[in-house]
Amino acid sequence: MDKKRQEDLKMNCKWKIIITTVIVVMIIGIIGLVIYELKVGFKKIYMSLEPNAFDDQYMGCEMDMMKKAKELLAEERKIDPQLNDVWEKAEKTRKNLPLDLNGKSIGEPFEISVIAYTDYEIPFYRKFNNKVRTCCTSKDDYMKSFQFKAFHFYLTRAIQLLGGVCTPVYRGINLKIYPDQTREMRFGQFASSSKDINVARHYAKGSGTLYTFTTCLGASIQHLSYNKSEKEVLIPPYQVFSVSAFESNIRGLSTVHLEDKTTYSNFNCAYLEGEKKDSSTSNSAPGNILVWPGHLTSLPLFVLFILLLQG
Repeated sequence: MDKKRQEDLKMNCKWKIIITTVIVVMIIGIIGLVIYELKVGFKKIYMSLEPNAFDDQYMGCEMDMMKKAKELLAEERKIDPQLNDVWEKAEKTRKNLPLDLNGKSIGEPFEISVIAYTDYEIPFYRKFNNKVRTCCTSKDDYMKSFQFKAFHFYLTRAIQLLGGVCTPVYRGINLKIYPDQTREMRFGQFASSSKDINVARHYAKGSGTLYTFTTCLGASIQHLSYNKSEKEVLIPPYQVFSVSAFESNIRGLSTVHLEDKTTYSNFNCAYLEGEKKDSSTSNSAPGNILVWPGHLTSLPLFVLFILLLQG
């Protein structure tokens, strides 16, 4: 009897050790998972309105900037060898294009800026976009530290001149990007997208972020691109979107569904006269800029035009 009791005690002790070990392992696992989630959470990249982006739309000063841009570009090319090389190459490329570009001709410097932007061999676009996205907290910042004023003007105007057609597009990046609490965002740079979802999926690499949306402000630049198979549509920095849905699949690919909301710029005609508005101004606040390229370029002017017609 004593022998059986001893065996039972040993068995109970063994089970207690096993159960205790399992519980300890589970607790350690849970603690490790919590720590991992906290670390990942701190490292998450969130969508935002990119408040420091240089987002000038040049409304009302297009002709004045045209007069300044040629001289500015010459200075910028002297300072930056990569810009000089990519522009020189794009000039030569443009000469081999059809004269009227199938009815889409917008003028030499604008077309050259688009061609240069699409050059992967001389990847000036990377440096340029980084500067656009992180440029400025003030007009002084822009004047002193943003060295691509002419290129920005030419590319912005190119999008405005080529745009105006609402197009379903897709954008893929090899990064995980999450919506913030506002669920509003701008790319804050010149953002490449494609009419072909498979092109965007290629850039998302299976575990990055795939944006899907319709843009009425972006411009199809396929006819000017070095990479025509990408069917590229270029999105301006000032277009604002709202996140309507966010989902992830088991492989880790995040899909972000965006809705075109409005446009917003902190700057307008900054090189000539503009000052940066208060960055705390919300997107729905009075003074937001609504742009329809090729038409009246601000809401107040549009209202005035209607009143004059009625008068």
